[in-house]
Amino acid sequence: MILPDGSYYQGYTQRNQLEGEGLLINPNGEYYLGRFQHNMAEGKGVYYGNGFKYEGDFKKNLMWG
Repeated sequence: MILPDGSYYQGYTQRNQLEGEGLLINPNGEYYLGRFQHNMAEGKGVYYGNGFKYEGDFKKNLMWG
């Protein structure tokens, strides 16, 4: 699925929202692989971007922990 901002999403959706396990790739090449809830990174996941990797918890799209 191509999102309005040019991001690419592959994974589960519910009621037109990113929900459950998925992969989100931003136009700048950064990506997140993990759980989504209400279109936001939520729970366990991995973020790769700009030579940086974070693996852990996310809460409302923010690295948490």
